Parts: sequence; structure tokens; C-alpha cells
Amino acid sequence: MARRRTIEEPPSRLALWARRVALFSLAATLIAVIIVRSGALEIVPALSTLAGALVLAVLAILLALGAAIVIWFEGVGGAKEAATALFIGLALIAYPLYLGVKGYRLPAIYDITTDPIDPPRFDAIARLRPRDANPITYAGLYTAELQHAAYSDIEPDLTDSTPQEAYDAAMKRQGPWASGLAEGLNVKQIGTAIATLRTLRRLLDGQQERGIRDA
Repeated sequence: MARRRTIEEPPSRLALWARRVALFSLAATLIAVIIVRSGALEIVPALSTLAGALVLAVLAILLALGAAIVIWFEGVGGAKEAATALFIGLALIAYPLYLGVKGYRLPAIYDITTDPIDPPRFDAIARLRPRDANPITYAGLYTAELQHAAYSDIEPDLTDSTPQEAYDAAMKRQGPWASGLAEGLNVKQIGTAIATLRTLRRLLDGQQERGIRDA
């Protein structure tokens, strides 16, 4: 009895490239997250790496959809490769997309503070900011109302520590890379020190502020 040989159609090139791009974007995303969390690089190039990886994830999704069209009409193989690329791409962009939608719904304020009545004042950072940057003064009570509606958990963190001890604790809590933002600050001399510290978790939630005051 003669055996029948099943001829498998070669996989679509689009499907193969979609999977390759998806796997590369996955690896780049993991590396970028490790870099951000470890503080090995400055936050801007680290986030640029992450953004590039997410762009590749979107490209993988587009290639997978194109491969699906080719497979449907031409009957070639590659369905598994296209499905893998689509799954990886959607998994990578799902959380950033959620953060983007959440950030779009937040009020358009450029600063938050723990004390809207008497906001801590910037000193050293004020000299480092370019002229075309956002104003360093708090916008007022209307902004305070918007802040309270969006960030009701932002409130002063009271402590019995000295200003220098509280300042050092804030630096350690934010990570090693954050100390570069506070160069030139001297808590003992000026009495009030403000360090504007950004973390990945607060990227879309606005600007996080640490105020240290003498009692």
C-alpha cells in the first residue's frame, strides 16, 4: 500500500519576521526594565531603550496581522509564528497602553505638592532648569483642587528626624541615580530642601516631590 506524503507549505516570510521582531522586542524590554530598576543608566536613555522596544512590539503586531492576511488568502504556513508574534506584541504593549489611557485622563497639571497652601520652594534645581521649562512655582488653589481629585493619597510625611536625616533617607529611598538631581543642595544652610525625583512608577502620574522642612 502506497504511503501518502503530506507536503507542508513553507511558512510566510512575514510570519517569520514578525516572530523575530517580537522576540527581539521582548528581550529589549526585559533589558530596559532591568536597567531602569538597577539604575545602571540615566533615566532618559533607559526609558528611550524601553520606548524603542515597545515600538518594535507594535511593528511585530503589524507584521503578524499582515502575515495572517497572506496566510488566509494564499494558504501558506506560518500561523503559529504569526500567533506567537501577535501574543508577545500585545502582551508587551498592554500595560503601557493602560498607563497611557490613565495618564490621558489625569488633569493637565505639571506639579504636585504635599502642601498646597505653602508649597516647598525649589532652590538648586531652579538654577538648573532651562528658561522654557514649566514654572517652578505652584499654580495655586485651583491646581490644588485638581491635584486632590487625582492624587488624594499625596500628603505630608511627618517625621521627628532632622532635615539632614530626612533628606538622606529620601535619597536612599529613590535609588542611587536620583542623587544627581540634588547636587548643590545643603539642608543645614538653607533649612528647606526640595528634590524633584522621578521614578518609573510615577512616570505618568505626574511629578513626585519630596519636601524637607525644619519643624
